Amino acid sequence: MVKDGYEAFKVSQPKFKQVTERILVKEETKTLVVEPAVFTEQIEKVMTESERVEMQACKNAGVRIAGKPQNSQSFCAVRIPAVYKSVTKRVLTQDETVVEKTTPAVYKNIVKTVLVENGHADPVQVAPLTANIPVTVVAREAEAIMVRVEPKVVPVPLTTYTTAPQLTWRRVVCEKEASPSLIRNLQAALLKEGFDAGPTDAKLGKKTMAAVESYQTQMGVASGILTYETLKLLGLEPLAGLQP
Repeated sequence: MVKDGYEAFKVSQPKFKQVTERILVKEETKTLVVEPAVFTEQIEKVMTESERVEMQACKNAGVRIAGKPQNSQSFCAVRIPAVYKSVTKRVLTQDETVVEKTTPAVYKNIVKTVLVENGHADPVQVAPLTANIPVTVVAREAEAIMVRVEPKVVPVPLTTYTTAPQLTWRRVVCEKEASPSLIRNLQAALLKEGFDAGPTDAKLGKKTMAAVESYQTQMGVASGILTYETLKLLGLEPLAGLQP
């Protein structure tokens, strides 16, 4: 038996559905609104001076026709009509009133999730798991056997110094002395000796210096910098006008 039997549960998920529901967002309200009075303009004639009778000087009748002078002053009764003026006035046509206005309620449709069926768990019996497993049986106990291994001898070159290391001086080529013609001859000489110094471009670059150092190591002389000793070994003449 690889695995014991056990009781598990099969879970059924609950079921839901979406339902649209209309809900009240804002209730109906009632407010009192004052509607102002309404006026109209009317033009009305107003009497500013009433009708009256005035006595005014006049001539006697027939005097002018008869051609005689008027010896006495006469007065006549003259009727003066009334005087009117147009006036604009506001006339109330509707009184101020208070009206009750109703604001309807506000509703909104929402979608909500409603449980339709509850979830549940049903027990399930899981049978034990068995498998055929190959078994290795020890037929013979392990034992130690002594085996003689002969030593292996490898020759190793050994350099032995007869004297202690000491500081020595080597004359080197400075930048002013490294003319293009010298560098070009140096590259050609290294190439002749089998060292790749790069193109013969008269420039003392990394590849040329790497070839110089490899040549110096092979010849057993001071390495790492271009020396007069290296130039002589390559068959190059010392620089003209300079003392060794």
